[in-house]
Amino acid sequence: MDALLGRDSRASKFKSLAKLTISRIAVLRNQHRARFSYARSDVVELLRLGRQQSALLRVEHVIKEQNTLDVFVLIEKYCQLLLETMIQKLSSRQPSLETRWKVLMKIASENGLTLHLEDDSPLAPKVGYLALLD
Repeated sequence: MDALLGRDSRASKFKSLAKLTISRIAVLRNQHRARFSYARSDVVELLRLGRQQSALLRVEHVIKEQNTLDVFVLIEKYCQLLLETMIQKLSSRQPSLETRWKVLMKIASENGLTLHLEDDSPLAPKVGYLALLD
């Protein structure tokens, strides 16, 4: 159906993959946010107990989790930007004459109409000019 409406199947696959990526990143971001929160709480607790050396080791985990969260945000924003760009390009694109012809043929067959080509039309050699008859 996408091909009949002038949409590329690769574009629709990309769109679904990008949306899936965004939703998976949201799940991963929540998991890493929890790890970040626990690691930060551990650092506070270790410092409160006077175990500076252990707190320094745990701070490395806090930094790694923060960097991971930042990367997830960047990837999510990039996927959203790609989706918006793709949607803008596809919405401004006109379907080809062949695509419009195929859609018209499908609609005509669904409604019991017969389509005939006029041979004297300048478009006749390529696709044909349409004349609808009941």
